[in-house]
Amino acid sequence: MKTKFKFGYCLLQYEHNPWLKERMNIGVVLFSLDAGFLKLKTRGWSGRVLDSYPDIQRANFTESLNQIERSFINFERRELKEPGFFPDATVSDVLSKPERQAFCISQFLSPDLDTSFRWAIGGVGVCVSLETKLEQIFQRFVTTHDKPKPEPNRTDSSVWSTFSKKLSERNLDRFISPDKTVQTDLGPVRFQASYQNGSLHVIQPLSFDLSDEERVSSKAAKWASFAQSARNISFGKVQPHFVLGKPLRPSLDESFERAKAYLEKLSGAGNVVTEDNSESFVDSIEEHLSAH
Repeated sequence: MKTKFKFGYCLLQYEHNPWLKERMNIGVVLFSLDAGFLKLKTRGWSGRVLDSYPDIQRANFTESLNQIERSFINFERRELKEPGFFPDATVSDVLSKPERQAFCISQFLSPDLDTSFRWAIGGVGVCVSLETKLEQIFQRFVTTHDKPKPEPNRTDSSVWSTFSKKLSERNLDRFISPDKTVQTDLGPVRFQASYQNGSLHVIQPLSFDLSDEERVSSKAAKWASFAQSARNISFGKVQPHFVLGKPLRPSLDESFERAKAYLEKLSGAGNVVTEDNSESFVDSIEEHLSAH
């Protein structure tokens, strides 16, 4: 007999103009106390959000959403499984009202005062798979009115998703910090993730599933410059690593190989791996952390 979990959920909404009181659902939080499960799934600004609000400040929207997402990721990793993660005064009240659990946690982690983001109470239920249920609720409340669109090219996030699963399988993700900004001669550069073992190792996924050779070479040149500058300005104390996603178009294979070679030349030997060969990078991370 399959195990079933009780869950509650709430909605993350975007309020572009507080005077109009119009809100759009842009995310779902699913919480299960029994399973120790807490996850926020959100959408980006492109598509329906941009169509509805053409004057949206995209950078501000994305950064604010990233901050909310990071607060949930950090809380789930470090505090969710600890007893008493609610303030003492609210524990009994929150836990006695299943329909408010996800909402109260969300308000606790990211209060919606003075922002364009709002939390709304959702509902409760029972399911076998919490991940599947989260996807179902997300489609029901967030993407149900989206226009069909062609399959997009694989993004840097797609490459990172594949690589991060390999880290999770070895329980190494708990040592990886999201979003690390380092100083370079070209200004501050933000990498996807990082870890420490005496030196600072920064990791950036790069998808080369692009439209033409020019974009492939341009992307490689940009990140190779960042890598070289970060190494030089830190006297080797910052080690950039790249996980590369290959293009799906066979016509770009040669361009990809040239881009890979250029990144290897400027970022250091062994610091560039392809997505399908990234187990070797996971091995080295495990060795670094074990030695440290």
